[in-house]
Amino acid sequence: LGGASIIDVMILVIDITKGIQTQTAECLVIGELIVGKMFVVLNKIDLLPENDRQTQIQKKTEALRKVFSKTRFGQDIQMTHISANVGAQEENVNTLDVQNVISMLLKNFEIPKRNVEGPFLYLIDHCFSIKGKGTVVTGTVIQGKVKINDEVEFPMIKETKKVKSMQMFKKPVEQGQQGDRLALLFTQLDAEKIERGIACSPKYVKEVAWAIINLEKVKYFKHQIKTKQKFHITSGHQTCLLYTSDAADDLLCVDLGGRRILKKK
Repeated sequence: LGGASIIDVMILVIDITKGIQTQTAECLVIGELIVGKMFVVLNKIDLLPENDRQTQIQKKTEALRKVFSKTRFGQDIQMTHISANVGAQEENVNTLDVQNVISMLLKNFEIPKRNVEGPFLYLIDHCFSIKGKGTVVTGTVIQGKVKINDEVEFPMIKETKKVKSMQMFKKPVEQGQQGDRLALLFTQLDAEKIERGIACSPKYVKEVAWAIINLEKVKYFKHQIKTKQKFHITSGHQTCLLYTSDAADDLLCVDLGGRRILKKK
């Protein structure tokens, strides 16, 4: 779920011979929560009998549209069909109707508008050291922009470092902005201290002892929230335990590294 928070658009691939499976439903739930645009691709059409293939594709498409009509994407969601690997060959892979996907994306996908204004905020998903170079942090720019020689703060370890260089898909770049996947190189940064988390403009992210926010249950959670229960909550790449409060029925208590923070239901 942490990685899902950086997705702009989602392509849901469904095995046309099996339909919606458990993992498909899980992806659909995440899609409803975090993305505004989703496409559906029905794969493995080569497994359908050729003499009846188009009829079966039409029937299965109509059945799936009824399922999607109950989601926020609606029954008119963009759908197409392909075979990504006819006969599941390991070599000399042949495809079928892949142009359908390309055409669907070119016709319907719009690149989101990026906002480069405001402080830099970066979601870290990996960190490792390179001998003789320094420490590399990889992640996605959530807000603002960053350039070589900019100072970047790691609020969880309370350290600020200067960007020495950066790459985007293994190519050197001078700067990155909201939506970009970036690898940032720093010196004198201990990779052992960072696994996942955030980096930002200095003093942008402030640590607080207490916070009150509004929480809303997703429609798929059918149970009541009672006192003395535990839940996992995720923000970005970080997950912590949430406890329902014993002290007040209208408060939830979140455990952040041993500290408990009350949050309103």
